[in-house]
Amino acid sequence: MGFREHIERLVREVPGSVNCTLLGFDGIAIDSVDGNKPAGQLNAGDATIEFAHLVAQIRRAAEGLAAGDVDEVCIRSDKMVALLRPLTAEYLVVLTMLPGGLVGKGRHLLRVAAPKLQQELS
Repeated sequence: MGFREHIERLVREVPGSVNCTLLGFDGIAIDSVDGNKPAGQLNAGDATIEFAHLVAQIRRAAEGLAAGDVDEVCIRSDKMVALLRPLTAEYLVVLTMLPGGLVGKGRHLLRVAAPKLQQELS
C-alpha cells in the first residue's frame, strides 16, 4: 500500500474529513486527497502549508525547552480542525476536518497510519 492509499483511507473513514495531505516541513506536498468540501470552506491545501511551518516552529520550541518530540498538534477554529502528526524529521501528515467531524477517530487513525507512512518514506 502506498502513500495515497493510506491518506485516502483516512479521508474515507473519518466523518467530517475535508483533506489529508502528506507533506514536507518545507510546505511541499507529496500527496493530497480531498474529501467532501462544503461551499465556502477554507482551502485546506493552503491551510496545510501554513500549519506545516507552524509545527516546525513548535518542534524547535519543544527542542529548546527539552520537552521531547512533538507527537501531535491539533488546531481548532470555528471553521475547521487540523490534526498534524510529524512522521520524520522532514515529513508530516495533516488531516483537515470540519468542526463537527469525529476528531477522536481522526486522531486514532492518524496514530495507526503513522508507522505505515513512515515505512513508505524510508
